[in-house]
Amino acid sequence: MGEINDVHVRPVPVGTTPPPLFRVRIATWRWMILLVVGIAMAPISLLLAVGGLVTMDDPDDGPAMLIAGLVMVLVSAGIIVLCIGLARTAIDVHPGVLVVHNGFRKPREVHPSAITEIRYWAAGRYPGTQARNAKGQDLFHVADMAKHYLDLADWLAVNAPAAWAGYLQSTRR
Repeated sequence: MGEINDVHVRPVPVGTTPPPLFRVRIATWRWMILLVVGIAMAPISLLLAVGGLVTMDDPDDGPAMLIAGLVMVLVSAGIIVLCIGLARTAIDVHPGVLVVHNGFRKPREVHPSAITEIRYWAAGRYPGTQARNAKGQDLFHVADMAKHYLDLADWLAVNAPAAWAGYLQSTRR
């Protein structure tokens, strides 16, 4: 996804925002379980890779053990990086502005005037809400299982009423 060049969406200088009213994010235990699995897998996979190096002369076990160990090292590193990104992902809700922290990207401010469309976000088992600007670019999306999701919905209803009304119209059956 390219940069969102909009007057109402801009990067946030570090240390310039007051404490938020509330923070919307997934529960800590969800990514913490994955992190524990990734950290527990790392030494096991390293032992498997070292065992593969030691038994490299054995044509039956050596290469397969080394490849399995290296694959497990990469998987455990990927899980750890994913968890770090999930831990950083949040939406800080301030009076009149949202500060969106999206994984490893820089935080950015999203003003309610930039939100022109709010739509249902179907994401498998954990659907939620997606906000877009006039160009159709994704400003943020949040799963409905996130902490303070309903508070964010109330905030959007007050601060972006036209977009919220369109969302309510589109989700009525």
